[in-house]
Amino acid sequence: MDLKGRREIFTDVKEITKKNIGKVLADAFETHLLNVTEIKYLQEYERGEQPILKRIKEVRPEINNKIVENHAAEITAFKVGYVFGSPITFVQRASVDIDGNNGGTDDKKLAILNEMMFEEGKAAQDQVLGKDISVCGIGYRIVLPKKVKDGVSAFSILRLNPTNAFVVKFNDIYKRKALGVSYIQLKDNSYRVGAYSDKEYFELEGKDLASLKVVNVKTNRIGIPIVEYKNDNERMGCFERVVSLLDA
Repeated sequence: MDLKGRREIFTDVKEITKKNIGKVLADAFETHLLNVTEIKYLQEYERGEQPILKRIKEVRPEINNKIVENHAAEITAFKVGYVFGSPITFVQRASVDIDGNNGGTDDKKLAILNEMMFEEGKAAQDQVLGKDISVCGIGYRIVLPKKVKDGVSAFSILRLNPTNAFVVKFNDIYKRKALGVSYIQLKDNSYRVGAYSDKEYFELEGKDLASLKVVNVKTNRIGIPIVEYKNDNERMGCFERVVSLLDA
């Protein structure tokens, strides 16, 4: 497989509306599904499903060693452990803010924020997300307000499977987020899609991803809560550049 990093997804429209979201998503899914094919290949490769297992030896076929020396998993484990091994803690950048006030109040706010992150198990989730980023080149997270607050945290932090989520950007120099999308395939093989624009949340359904119909539209007051992370500027996985060497 020719691996050169995951493709960014763009739209030429200036604004996402109920009238054009079906077409925007149909175009976006064409690119997303190309990425999904590569993501699944990289995920299986890291788990040990590598080309050596399908080796065909024409000369002396009785001597045909098929052994996976899984350096891809070794590279991934090292990268995830190095980058995400310790919990991320938020700290104040300075003891005085831009208006000249001391940071006593801000220190308390940061302590509360760190407590919320601890309550949500963010450190463990970061490691799962970090593996997605390291293997696939991209990873996704969604942050949503809790409907019922049952502790310190007022929000939920959830990792999204990169094969079932993506971000669409406006095709201009700013590359701002136009849509954050998450979807599932139901048992009858139809699809249910949730898409956040900066103003609205769209629910769509369809028998295939090219003919989705809007079934519900809600006002969105939280912005686009889906965040896309990339491993590097080429959006390549940590062992992707050396796959041919690993195969050899």
